[in-house]
Amino acid sequence: MSTLLRVPLLSVAMWFFTGSALKTAELDYCIGEEMDVDIEACGGGVIPGCNTKYVKIASGYAQCKETDGNCVTDKICQKAPTPKEVCYAAKTPDNQKYTGDHWKLAPGAQKQVAFKVKAKNDAHLSFFGGKKEQGNRYEIVIGGGGDKFSWIRRCTSNRCHNKHELKKTGFNGKLSEEREFWATCENGKVQWGTGLVVGQSMQQEWVDSDPMECEYVDIRTGWGSTGDWNFCVRGSKKSCHEVSTKDNKKYTGTHWMLPRGPEKKVVMKVKAKNDAHVGFFTKKKSNQNMYEIVIGGWGNQCKNEVVTKTKEINGDGFEEKEFWATCADDGMLRWGKGNQIGEELMQEFKGKHSCDYFDVMTGWGSSGTWEFCMLA
Repeated sequence: MSTLLRVPLLSVAMWFFTGSALKTAELDYCIGEEMDVDIEACGGGVIPGCNTKYVKIASGYAQCKETDGNCVTDKICQKAPTPKEVCYAAKTPDNQKYTGDHWKLAPGAQKQVAFKVKAKNDAHLSFFGGKKEQGNRYEIVIGGGGDKFSWIRRCTSNRCHNKHELKKTGFNGKLSEEREFWATCENGKVQWGTGLVVGQSMQQEWVDSDPMECEYVDIRTGWGSTGDWNFCVRGSKKSCHEVSTKDNKKYTGTHWMLPRGPEKKVVMKVKAKNDAHVGFFTKKKSNQNMYEIVIGGWGNQCKNEVVTKTKEINGDGFEEKEFWATCADDGMLRWGKGNQIGEELMQEFKGKHSCDYFDVMTGWGSSGTWEFCMLA
C-alpha cells in the first residue's frame, strides 16, 4: 500500500484628561490600534483615523479623540485582551445572496463575530442553526435602504418579519472606507455594535421570545453594493468539523474555507482502511489548481505524483488515525502523522499556488469518518 501526493495539471475607576484636570470614568477597552509614539499624548495635530487609535501612558493606555481637527488625548482605557478567534476573508457580489460558506461558530452560550467590511450599503450578516440552513435565521442589516437605517429581524422559511429598525445613517459610507462591527447571538438575544470589542458601542439589541439556534454565520451584499469582508469568529482558535465520506471517489463538495494566514493548517482524525484523500483547493467548487494528499492509496492516474511508500498507514478501517497537513502561500505543501503540526513529517512538495478551501473523500473500497480542525 502506498501514499502519494498529486497535483492535477488542471489542476475600579479610571481617569481621563479635560484640560489639566482628571475625571473618573467607567473603564472601557481601548478602541482601534496603538500608536507608536514616544510621548504620552495622542499627538495634538491632524492624525488620520484619530478616533480609532490609542497611546501608551505611564498609568496604562489612553484613548485618542479628534477635537476641532486635532488628535487629543481622551480618557484612560484598558487594552483589550487578545481574543481567541478564527479569521476569514471574503468578497460578496451585488447579488442579494448569502455566500453559502456558513462558517461554524465557536462552542459556548454566546456566539460572537467581529468584522471589518467595505460596502456602501446593505451589509447583511445572519446567524443560522444549521450548515445547510437558508430560510431560518436572525438577520442583521447594516446600512439598509441606501445606508439610511439598519435592523435586526427574524426570518423563517425565507420570510422575514419582526423587523426592528434603527434609523441612523452613515454606518457604511464610501466603498473605500472599511468599517468595524461586532455581533452576538445568545438564546434568542441578538446584538450588534461598532468597533471590534464585543459588547462595546452597542447599536441594537433584540430578544426573541421563541429562540432559534445560532451555530453558523454567513454574509451577503446587494441592492447596488458589493462587499469586501474580513471577519473573525470569536471564542476559539480552531474551527472543527465532523463528516462521513462514502466509498464513491467523490469529495463532499462542501469545500470549507480555510482561515486567513500565510500557512493554512489542518489536523485530522480519520477511520478509513485505505485511500483517505485530502484536497486543498484555490477555488470553491473547482478541482482546477488543487493539491491532493492521498493517504494509503495506489494506482492513481493524475500527473505530478510524489509517491512515498507507507505500508498499512491507515490500518484495518476500525482504528482511528491522526494526521496533519499544511499549505503555505508560496505553494509549500506538507503532511505528517500525529496531532501536532510538524510532528513526524511524511512528505513535502513545492507547488505553484496557494490554498483557500479544504475537502475530503474516500473510495476504492473504503468509506471514512473524519474529525478535522482548521487552525488559526
